Amino acid sequence: MKFTIENRILLSIFLLAGFASLLLAGCYIDKSIDSGEGYGFRIGDDKQESFLNARRAFNEKTTYILYPIDKQGFGPHEKIEFNEDEFSQIESRDTWDFYFDSGYKDSLKLQFSDGRLTQIHRFKQYVELP
Repeated sequence: MKFTIENRILLSIFLLAGFASLLLAGCYIDKSIDSGEGYGFRIGDDKQESFLNARRAFNEKTTYILYPIDKQGFGPHEKIEFNEDEFSQIESRDTWDFYFDSGYKDSLKLQFSDGRLTQIHRFKQYVELP
């Protein structure tokens, strides 16, 4: 088969698009778990057990938690050490947003209903997307 300039350009574009797709798939997580377990948490656990699981899962990471100050969920992020005082501050909340200190976007959200974990949402992005 003879490769013309047009064929080479099309092949290059195809290979570049395939490489970019593989790169993004390997560098991006945006996943919700509604049953079973994941990331050290189990759907159905109560808040106390979820807090202890967070302590175990995040003990090696610098971790921040969102303290929302309005209905849209905006507010400051404060470092969390996972002690009992901090548990009493977030125990009444039905959403816990954890953010990790890293060179990329990295977070985990726990959603509760009636005091039980109902959803785990993991977001991690290694590269800045345009």
